[in-house]
Amino acid sequence: MNLDTRAIFLSGDLNEEATPGILAQMFEYDAVTDDAEYLIDQKFIEPIKLVIDSYGGDIYAMWTLYDAMCMLNRPIHTIGLGKVMSGSVLLLAAGKKGERIAGRNTTFMVHAGSVEALSGKAHEALEYIKHVKSMDQAWYNIMKSLTSNTVDWKEICSKNTDFYFDAYQALEFGIIDKII
Repeated sequence: MNLDTRAIFLSGDLNEEATPGILAQMFEYDAVTDDAEYLIDQKFIEPIKLVIDSYGGDIYAMWTLYDAMCMLNRPIHTIGLGKVMSGSVLLLAAGKKGERIAGRNTTFMVHAGSVEALSGKAHEALEYIKHVKSMDQAWYNIMKSLTSNTVDWKEICSKNTDFYFDAYQALEFGIIDKII
């Protein structure tokens, strides 16, 4: 555990294999008490830095990390580098306002949830599609609360294509607060 930086790296695919290690780091860093915190009457708490370079991936893994971020006592500063796509966009936006940054050459992408090849009974497939639509709506609502209220995430994501944008647009949309 590197307490000097308290940096956690989310790189590549966001999936159930990567999530436990990231969760463990988040909770370990959150639990460690700094002597300096007591010296200044607990007014300063060293943040956790979540560095994101991810294609996104599994929406359940995204929800797991997002919920964990909301539970932690320490602020989370998010840093987007390289690519921040799909569910990882929400994780970047979920960082502490004022401390969400991205490299100027970072590529962003959002899209509506996708449905894998379906098999089984028709009513089960319809229930699954309904579930995916409800997760999409939850994503839109959370993104709206984390970013600029002028952005219609449902409109952007419902064009049946991936929507790519750059760091300057991410700043305009309110996903990030600074470009480095």
